[in-house]
Amino acid sequence: MIGPSQPGAVINNPELPSVKAVPPRVPTDPLALAYLAGIVDGEGSIVGHVGAGHVTVSLLVSNTSTSLIRWLYATAGGTYWRTADRNPTGGPSKPMYRWFAGGQA
Repeated sequence: MIGPSQPGAVINNPELPSVKAVPPRVPTDPLALAYLAGIVDGEGSIVGHVGAGHVTVSLLVSNTSTSLIRWLYATAGGTYWRTADRNPTGGPSKPMYRWFAGGQA
């Protein structure tokens, strides 16, 4: 499972403190739902898994904006965390955050 227990993930960060996972929810406001769809389309991924008698659907968004990650959490539940900083050129990098929501459909 992708989440805060993933190797390299940083849980405690003063910019974006750790949070408890809350059940995912679909926004009821049409504008919030459209914005969420655009963010997932541009910055995220949708993963489905078929298991024995169930289907699991997950959303994952990676971004450097703490305000966006907080909005996703407040609007659609789930959880978020800071990932390990990575820059392939070896130079400084902006902190990267991930929001995750998923469950059985």
